Amino acid sequence: MTDDYDRAIELEVDVSGNWWGAASPSVVSSGIFDFKVIQEASPPVKVVPFLDAPNGNPVQGNFLNGRVDQDTTLLAGEAYTVVGSYVIIPNTKLTVQPGARLEFSSTALLYSMGDIDVVGTEGYEATFITAGHAGDLPVGGGVVISGVAEAAIEWAHFENLNWGLYILASEVVVKNSKFSNNQRASISASNSNVSIIDNIFERSGREFCDYGCIGVDLYGSGNVSIERNNFSGGNVGIFVSNGSPEIKENTITGNNYGISLDESGYASWTSPVITNGNVIANNDYGVYSNNITRGSVSVNGNNIHGNGFNYYKTRSSHVEDATNNWWGSAIESEIAGTIYTQHAGAVAYVPFLAGPAPIAPQLSSGAQYTAESAFSVTGSAQPGIQVRLYVNGVEHLVVVADQGGAFSGTVALDEGENHIHAEAFNQTTVSSASNSISVILDTIPPSISIARPFNGDRLNANPIFSGTVSEPVFLTIAGESVLVSVTNEFTHGPVRLSEGLNSIPIIAEDIAGNVTLQTIDLVMDTTPPENPDMNLVVFGPLLGGVVNVTGGAGAVEAGVQVYVANSRTGVVSMVVSNGDGGFSAVIDAQPGDALTLTVADDLGNQAIWNHEIIEGVPAALSISNVSPINGSAINGDRVTISGEFDGPEGLGIVVAGQSADLYGNRFVASDVLLSTGLNSIEITASSPDGQVYTHDLTLTSSGEIPFKVSVSPESGLLPYIGELIVTNETGQPMQSVEIDIDNDGVFDGSFFNLNYSEASWDIWYGTPGLHIGRVRIVDYAGVSHELSYGLMVEELVGKQSRLQMVYRNMMSNLASGNIEGASARIAGTSRERYDEIFTMLGSDLGAIAQDFGEIRNIVLGDGWAELLLVRESGGVKTAYRINLFQGEDGVWRIESM
Repeated sequence: MTDDYDRAIELEVDVSGNWWGAASPSVVSSGIFDFKVIQEASPPVKVVPFLDAPNGNPVQGNFLNGRVDQDTTLLAGEAYTVVGSYVIIPNTKLTVQPGARLEFSSTALLYSMGDIDVVGTEGYEATFITAGHAGDLPVGGGVVISGVAEAAIEWAHFENLNWGLYILASEVVVKNSKFSNNQRASISASNSNVSIIDNIFERSGREFCDYGCIGVDLYGSGNVSIERNNFSGGNVGIFVSNGSPEIKENTITGNNYGISLDESGYASWTSPVITNGNVIANNDYGVYSNNITRGSVSVNGNNIHGNGFNYYKTRSSHVEDATNNWWGSAIESEIAGTIYTQHAGAVAYVPFLAGPAPIAPQLSSGAQYTAESAFSVTGSAQPGIQVRLYVNGVEHLVVVADQGGAFSGTVALDEGENHIHAEAFNQTTVSSASNSISVILDTIPPSISIARPFNGDRLNANPIFSGTVSEPVFLTIAGESVLVSVTNEFTHGPVRLSEGLNSIPIIAEDIAGNVTLQTIDLVMDTTPPENPDMNLVVFGPLLGGVVNVTGGAGAVEAGVQVYVANSRTGVVSMVVSNGDGGFSAVIDAQPGDALTLTVADDLGNQAIWNHEIIEGVPAALSISNVSPINGSAINGDRVTISGEFDGPEGLGIVVAGQSADLYGNRFVASDVLLSTGLNSIEITASSPDGQVYTHDLTLTSSGEIPFKVSVSPESGLLPYIGELIVTNETGQPMQSVEIDIDNDGVFDGSFFNLNYSEASWDIWYGTPGLHIGRVRIVDYAGVSHELSYGLMVEELVGKQSRLQMVYRNMMSNLASGNIEGASARIAGTSRERYDEIFTMLGSDLGAIAQDFGEIRNIVLGDGWAELLLVRESGGVKTAYRINLFQGEDGVWRIESM
């Protein structure tokens, strides 16, 4: 191509947004011709979008038009209309998915100098067709591939087009496609390397075929292969005016000219090869050779019969080789009558075949896997012909095709990949090789490696399985299909288990059908330990701020975990019971504290048994040792406030409207917001029964600074794994960040030159309690900023103990007839309704309260919890749910039950 041509195609004339006299794409397209000749493109004209009326709206639709300068995909099942020219520029790729439909308006063309992939599938072909076609006469343009482009076209249908597929100086493969009723030529190729394989070319209504209606039109040099196609009902099946194509194993019937060879108008002629089992039958002219003076023609090993003229040679003086063909007769005089020569040059048809030339058979089995070494090969060939079957190049078997042309035979495969092909033969001639199929013999079953769970595991929750397999497989676990990744890994679950022993089958079947069965035994144990004998459990007296809790032999099951928790402080003491079921634990306590007893097995199944109130006068509400101290100056607009408290079980603390976290007798509230200047902060402690104590704190803030420190989550269960986040709003790097996780004055980590608006680090706490950390930031100017954060970490049993005591305290008050005390443990929105119920029960309240049941499980959330209460009556167990929420005063109360 010339530079001028390159520049022209890179340009684009934009005439979009106009009214063209009609809203029809065909009308718009018919008035625009932007290709001077089909071989040479002028700049494409962009007409889309076009209007539906003068000064109207854009016509809606999937229109293809103008210059395409990036990789583009036309989607499966979508319909598109080509308007004017649709130009794919070099180094750009167009992909047409299965079922996409391109409708060409008037003289519209798809012109590609880039690459094209048409990837239809059998039964879901991509379609290229004239838009709104009615009748037999084509109107729309077609597809032009030009300029050393590459194209792969498979399972496509080109129908009712002026030019079907026009190929200029390109590399193109066309397979398994159908070309119907195209006016000039279904495929035209010049100076291109083209493979045309296993396609159908048909033309109905030959009255329109005075000119054109050619299946394949070749008029230039290049490597061209035309194999196993079917040409019927057209003017010319294959037309060769220059070039040396290899034409083999095609079926060419019912055309004016089967194969037409014409050297006219070309300075050079190379030699086409028409060989290897073409069937050229029932055409007006079988092989038509015109004006061949420089090159040669080879027509050998074909079946040419039943044509008006089997061979018609005109205006050529040299001898053309047409030996070793089957002409429909074994009588030479009859053959001679079907061959015409106009000049002295003869058609050399002797020797000829005594019967039909063998045509390459077709194997019908595609690539596949098998676990059986004996493999059945099926295919089709000429009726009655002998067929040799080869495996990896070695002859295995000779079979004979039946009257319908079908054949089959069983061959022995080698382990691994096997290549199978066939050839047909008679007494004198052997066909070319059939298509080759690949069959993989795999007799090795797949292996399964389970990463989790382990065989023999005891579980109290439905497991998630994970592992790997040795190869791609169909995998099931407990009868459920499992998705296996491309790296042969899988994760599946949770898999539902029954209580007790479960034998879980894991079955892997590879593509060849080899099956591996692996069984994993798992024990599901969700049963909590047996209830203790509370007559053998002793809560000792309060001595020196501690209480000793002991269980005699047989109090609990042997080897279980026994937790004693202080409901007020959340502090937990855990011991493991002796082999005889006895235990001894010590825990800190104050007068009025409630102690709960929980037991768990090695899987974590819990039994929440009992509680005990330590005798004495409950401590009065108080707040002390507040940090920072009153009157402090704070560098920044946020502060962490902590301190100590005394008071009864179940109290809540609020700092400046924010619920604080409590552990033991300490509290902490992080990220308390401050205003610039003087701030009066109120710290309020509230008990469930209505006691309130307020502590006032005055702090002075310097105002907002561009650094913030936070942790996520702000509280959690042991072990705590969270994230420390430092936010930098300066837009400049931080010189350094130093972190003191336990606030002991020693930095646990130092980080330098952090050019981020936000940086984060993983943090871990392995001990329960309230933790206050310190962060020192040196900004880009060298100024140091000290910030802090606080968080609470507690044991699961401790939190459960504090929450179950809300319910137990309510029940204790009901048992003693104290309706007001019981109501104090119920949220305000529900209190009035339950007050009516408690009052209505009257003197029966105490007895009923004793029979409410026992807590068996607690589900925890953020600011909410759900207690599962189990009640047994007449041998029947009934479960009830009790919902708790944390109020604005920080106190946990019952919302519903």
